[in-house]
Amino acid sequence: MGSGKSSFCKALLKKTSNYTYICLDDFRKRKFEDVLTESHNPLEFEKEVAIATQNEITKHNKIIYETTGATRFFKDIHYRLTADQHKIFLIEINCPEDVCLERHYNREKQGHFHVVPQYGKGLSPEELIKRYSEKTKWIKPDLVLSSNTYNVDKLVDQFFRKYFPTGPIQSLKEILDDFNYNEALDWFKSNVKGKQFIKEMLSSGEDNFNRLKLKKALHEYLLEIENETEIQDDPKLKELEKTNEATTQLHSKIDPSSPLREEWSPLFKEANFLFIELEHEQDPERKEQMVFKILSLMDQVQELWDKSDFIKEHGHAPNFNSAGIENLSESQKTKRINTLRTYISKARKGKLKAEKIPEWEAEKLELERNLS
Repeated sequence: MGSGKSSFCKALLKKTSNYTYICLDDFRKRKFEDVLTESHNPLEFEKEVAIATQNEITKHNKIIYETTGATRFFKDIHYRLTADQHKIFLIEINCPEDVCLERHYNREKQGHFHVVPQYGKGLSPEELIKRYSEKTKWIKPDLVLSSNTYNVDKLVDQFFRKYFPTGPIQSLKEILDDFNYNEALDWFKSNVKGKQFIKEMLSSGEDNFNRLKLKKALHEYLLEIENETEIQDDPKLKELEKTNEATTQLHSKIDPSSPLREEWSPLFKEANFLFIELEHEQDPERKEQMVFKILSLMDQVQELWDKSDFIKEHGHAPNFNSAGIENLSESQKTKRINTLRTYISKARKGKLKAEKIPEWEAEKLELERNLS
């Protein structure tokens, strides 16, 4: 009664042409002339409506059934369908009672009439809405959609993501492509484990800071699940993932007594500044340039950190015997550099011994200098 059930069902029907739409109120309206007769019996009227609805339901395999959920008939039909192991997906169109009431009065002004079931006779619209709420508490919906927060098209989109899931990657991309703060926050809360502090902060309401923070958190999660499932291999996303991994470790790497600090500190500061600016940059081309610049700077910083760690542990810089490099051809040097990059990458992921990294870095640096 004013929640938006009919609008949702009719919009959904347009996208599910192989389903049949059935509404208990429609059957009441078809028999409404019976209500006007002197011999009208409310109980018989509801019984006839229930039988007509039941007959229609049994004719079809796929149906969209709209109801308040407050009738005994719905409770009975739900029990029978469940017992017969039919697939049922319950959707609650949630809406505050005062909003439902306002919509109801607006529709009455426009000539819309509501056929009140027998148990609702004598109740005011406010009392009837409260009665519906009480009589549907037993229902455990599979999906709750807020018609007070989203328009009907958004509600249909949310249903499709839930009922016809494309996987978290595709659904998150759709959320980001057509960003709505409340919808994105709902997705974040439902799909991302932990992060309670961030969730509470974002729940304080939409503002520029929270919007940027939520987008950043969702992009980071997208990169994480893409990496885990190995579904997508988009170079730009992988580059951004690498940037995020590097920048999340920036502050933990800072050590005031670190050797080579004077070398890596300016590079670190520049990368950190660019990373902060990245959140606010709107131009995609400029944003991509910034990402690759950050990656380049952090590669240099990482090499210096590896070398610094080696110095702290051994008391001297990693040694590399460069004898024989000048005898290698250009293609051999390039091939060796690529091999060393692979070794270094695997070592940083724990697949090879990490203590070899400084030595490989030193060899790679010497080869690059010789090649240039």
